[in-house]
Amino acid sequence: MQIGLAQTLPVSPEAAKQNQFQNLPVNLYTGTPQITLPVYTLQEGMLAVPVALAYNASGVRSGDIASWCGLGWNTIAGGMVSRTVRGLPDEGLDDGTTHEGYFQGNFTNNLDDLESDVYTVSLHGATYKFCFDNMPGRTAHFIPESDMHIQPVVKRNPRNNALIWFSGWLLTMPDGTHYRFGN
Repeated sequence: MQIGLAQTLPVSPEAAKQNQFQNLPVNLYTGTPQITLPVYTLQEGMLAVPVALAYNASGVRSGDIASWCGLGWNTIAGGMVSRTVRGLPDEGLDDGTTHEGYFQGNFTNNLDDLESDVYTVSLHGATYKFCFDNMPGRTAHFIPESDMHIQPVVKRNPRNNALIWFSGWLLTMPDGTHYRFGN
């Protein structure tokens, strides 16, 4: 018998499975596993955009609709801005009788929107939320506060210059990197 040499034994199946779960990152706030499958990386010069599939393991509700890549799965590629409308859309509605939205801020009748929508920016696998304040000029504020700046690109009516909708977004990160969403 030789002293000082380590003896290697095969790992039991139970121990091997336990080791797999230890390698899976878990969101420390929600307790759900973060499951991401890298697919490809688009490379152009110094810009690299990873493309991946992500699974939401927090459960499936009866009304959930599957995306193109499957129920509970989502594509992560580049970025997007989405929103949850609270009251009316922030741009307002032009449905024959114009209802002013929160972003317009004139508040001339009782049907006007008195609450900002909540916007979500998804960019390179990270998610940020923001909404507009109620001060003139409607500045966007991130939740929680951040040094990022975002402003909408607005489409206006050529007849009266009224706001019709947000056609895009300009996002500036704290390091000075600019992102353009939309047209």
